[in-house]
Amino acid sequence: MVACAVSIVSLVIFFGGVQSSSSTSLALWFILLSLLVFVSAPLHGIVLVAALFQLIKGNGKAFMWVYLYLVIAISGHLMVGYQHGAFESQLIDLARFKRSITEPAQVKLEQAISRGPVSNIDDVLAALADGANPDAGIFDGRLPYLVLAASRSDVPILKALLDAGADPNLRAAIEYKNIKNPLPLDVVTFSEYGGVTDSVELLLAAGADPSGSFMQLGACRRGDLFLFGRAKRSDDRVLLDTKDNTCLHHAAETNQTAFLKALLFDPAYGGEKAKEMLAMRNHIGQFPLDVAVRGEHFEAAVLIAKAGGKANKDGTHGDLMRNQADDPGLNALKDIILRDND
Repeated sequence: MVACAVSIVSLVIFFGGVQSSSSTSLALWFILLSLLVFVSAPLHGIVLVAALFQLIKGNGKAFMWVYLYLVIAISGHLMVGYQHGAFESQLIDLARFKRSITEPAQVKLEQAISRGPVSNIDDVLAALADGANPDAGIFDGRLPYLVLAASRSDVPILKALLDAGADPNLRAAIEYKNIKNPLPLDVVTFSEYGGVTDSVELLLAAGADPSGSFMQLGACRRGDLFLFGRAKRSDDRVLLDTKDNTCLHHAAETNQTAFLKALLFDPAYGGEKAKEMLAMRNHIGQFPLDVAVRGEHFEAAVLIAKAGGKANKDGTHGDLMRNQADDPGLNALKDIILRDND
C-alpha cells in the first residue's frame, strides 16, 4: 500500500514537474532505483524525497528521475504481484486460449471429460477422431484422462479412450485416496459410482496389470470378494496405502462383515496374510480392531476379535466398556474382551 501510494504521488509530480539542466547520471539513478524498488516499500519514500529535493532546487532533469522511479516502481509491483499469483487466472486463460488455437481437439477432449461425472461421449469420440491424444490429462498431464474416467467408473469413456490407444497402465502423478501415483485399476476399485466391475473387466481386457496395483485394497474397502480374487499380485507382501492401512483396516472401517468373515476364516481368501494384518498398525497406531470399534462396527469387530485381533490403542477398551448401546454385537464383543482378559 505504501509503495502504491508513493507511485501515485510520483505520477502527480511527473505531470507537475519542470525541466532544468542537470549533470546527474540517469544511468546511476536507474541502477539505484532498481535496487531500492525490490528491497522495501518504505525505501520508495527515500527516492521520492530525493526527487522532490532536486525539483525544489530547480535541477534540470528532476522530472526524469521521478519518471524513472515511477516506471520501475510500477514494474516492481507488477513483478511482485506475479510472484504472488495475482495474474494466475489471466495467465491460465491465456494458455487455454492459445491451446484452443494450437490444439483444438485436445482442448475439446479435456473439456468433455472434465465436465463429469458423466462425460459427453459424443464430444469425446469426436475429439479422439480429430487426433486428440488419449494418454494426455488434466493438471498439466498429472491426472491422465483414463485415470479420471476410472475414478468415476465411466464405462463408455473408458472404452473410448482404450479403443483410441490409451495406456491402461499409465499412472497419475497425484495421490488418490491414500494411494500414491495410482493406476486406473487402483482408482476404479475405490470409485463411489456404479459400473466398477464392468470398468475393471474392461481395463483388464485392455492389458491392465493387476500385479503392481492397489486394487486389492479397493476391493477390501468395497467388501468385494470377486474383485479381491481378480487382484492378483506379483508378490506376497501385505499391501499398505500411504497411511499404512491394510486390507483389514479398510474392511473394518466400512463394516464389510461378509468380506471379513471370508478373509479371516476361509483359507481360500486370506490365510496367513490375513492373520498377519490383525496386528499391523496404521499411521496413527490403530490395529484393525481399533478401527472397527471406533466406527462402532461391532459385528465386524467381533469377527476380528474371534480371529485373534487385539486393540492397540489404550482408549479402545475403555470406550468399548463405557458404551451402553443396546447392540448384540457390542455385548458379544464385550464378552470376548472380558474373557480374554481373565
